[in-house]
Amino acid sequence: MARTLILDIGDVLCHWSIENLTAISPQSLHAITRSPTWSELERGCISETEAIRAISKELSLDPDAIDTGLMECRKTLRVDQELTFQLKELKAELGGHLKVYAMSNIAKEHFAFVKTLLSDWDLFDGEFLSFEVGMTKPDLQFHQHVLDSLNLSDPSSAIFVDDKVANVNAARSFGIHGIVFDSSTALIRQLRNLLMDPVARARRFMTVNAHKHTSCIQDVAPVIFDHFAQFLIQIELNDDSVISLSPPGASNADVKSDIRQARSQAKAWNFFNGPPVGTTKTCK
Repeated sequence: MARTLILDIGDVLCHWSIENLTAISPQSLHAITRSPTWSELERGCISETEAIRAISKELSLDPDAIDTGLMECRKTLRVDQELTFQLKELKAELGGHLKVYAMSNIAKEHFAFVKTLLSDWDLFDGEFLSFEVGMTKPDLQFHQHVLDSLNLSDPSSAIFVDDKVANVNAARSFGIHGIVFDSSTALIRQLRNLLMDPVARARRFMTVNAHKHTSCIQDVAPVIFDHFAQFLIQIELNDDSVISLSPPGASNADVKSDIRQARSQAKAWNFFNGPPVGTTKTCK
């Protein structure tokens, strides 16, 4: 079944820093971007110059300071290239059954700047931008517009990702699966679990990492080479090809030989495969 991923741009695919602002304070920037006039800018009703002029009066801020502060933020703007790459990989793995769209509250001037940073825009099959449609999230009409434009009769086939809970809840109200963005690593894991068969993924992981399925103790660095974990894996998967009863670094031939020996001979096995870890060799 074809699936649709609708992705926010700001603070999901692109990030900026306010730590080194000098022209305005982070608190002032927050007030600026949360003002009604800023929303007008993002809906394409006014230009950035007009917005700065109006906001300077509303918040009693120097317009030149606002302009400089926004420029300082733009200089820190970066695209999460790793997330972009991972999303492209995911699309490729799904063989054309995943379409990705951008849905963003963004001003025309700001979008033009973002596209200079992400020149390779082919991740997206299309975009829905607030300044073009005259609506901003979490306006329910904006989400309805996207669903109608994509002819999504089954909203549950869509996944919406945004860093703001209000925007995600608005999408969920239509039956869309909403994800509140936390990190790119977590997002890719969530998307894979939603879009791909988790059992098939798990078996593929076991095969790719054959003979390397070791154990560890939580919050303790050393890896434990043990037989017990191997027996559990074999019982669950009934697949000798992924386990190892041999010392670390053994050849594939030795791994297979030791498994054959274990099958053919009654033998008492030590828990550890090699020197014990986290215990003593003798009882006291």
